[in-house]
Amino acid sequence: MSTNYEKLEMEARQLDAKEKAALARTLIEDLDEITEIDVEKLWVDEAQRRYEDLSIRNIASYSWTGSDAKGSPALEMIRFRYLF
Repeated sequence: MSTNYEKLEMEARQLDAKEKAALARTLIEDLDEITEIDVEKLWVDEAQRRYEDLSIRNIASYSWTGSDAKGSPALEMIRFRYLF
């Protein structure tokens, strides 16, 4: 993160709860102004990041239906929820 971000974060943490809520509301409203093209670019960037994580950095992946997913409670719950 940039130095500006870190400074801003430190200052925001000093706000009282009401001021933090107002700031959060303003920032969330700004996010709502993101266009469909911006969202598409964000998804492409995320897909590229995940691809690099898997291929370049050799991060392990998990099969959605393979035997390596069996026994993992979290993966079993996700599979059950989306397949049934």
